[in-house]
Amino acid sequence: MGKKLNYRECLETIDTFAVRVAQRIVGGALLHHSHRQGDLFHAEWGGYTEVKASGLSNGPIIEESQLLRNCEDSENCVQNYIFVCYINRGQWRGKLRNLPIRIGKSSGQAGLERFLTHNLRMVYIIPVAVIQAIYEKEKEAGKVVTHGMKQGPKTYFRLRYPYLNSLTRDTSSFGHFGLNSTHYDIENEMRRFRLGRYSASVTILKIVNKVAIEEDDSFDIAKFEATDSA
Repeated sequence: MGKKLNYRECLETIDTFAVRVAQRIVGGALLHHSHRQGDLFHAEWGGYTEVKASGLSNGPIIEESQLLRNCEDSENCVQNYIFVCYINRGQWRGKLRNLPIRIGKSSGQAGLERFLTHNLRMVYIIPVAVIQAIYEKEKEAGKVVTHGMKQGPKTYFRLRYPYLNSLTRDTSSFGHFGLNSTHYDIENEMRRFRLGRYSASVTILKIVNKVAIEEDDSFDIAKFEATDSA
């Protein structure tokens, strides 16, 4: 058994695991965990991906300042948020508990990574425009909250799973968030891959912004034609 982890080390291990999963799915270069723009950099289109880990019993937390910052630079913006979700509750000494931190503290990094890999279930890939639309709706409903932290107050909202499941089941609910459902498609894929010594199986649910893709394609064609005629 390896060195037991403290609370901060458990959180770091969970975050690193989520970024590694996301990288296996979408590629990109790993960035430092404190990088302002995101967790993965994609040189092919010059943008970033933001990755969040979350247990299936609650839902990922989105910090307001980070979300607003993610697209402040239109040339190097975050295109997608990726939510890496795992079963986090189970029996612990006869009671139903939140397990990852307890396992990290008792079994160390290897034990926590093994638990996360075996309990990985869902990966959601959501365009940042959709996240922003949900944020606006939650803010109107008073569900964007501010709490005092050691580093100062932080404002955030929790992206609840009913929203995620509804949005990735079909596009009919997009209008509720002020989005045009005809601009989006939903892709569903099962994938199996290895993470270190362990094998992971995951369902990937992706919302695709068709308008953004069409704009990128038309730009590439125009650029090619201009180069070809020069």
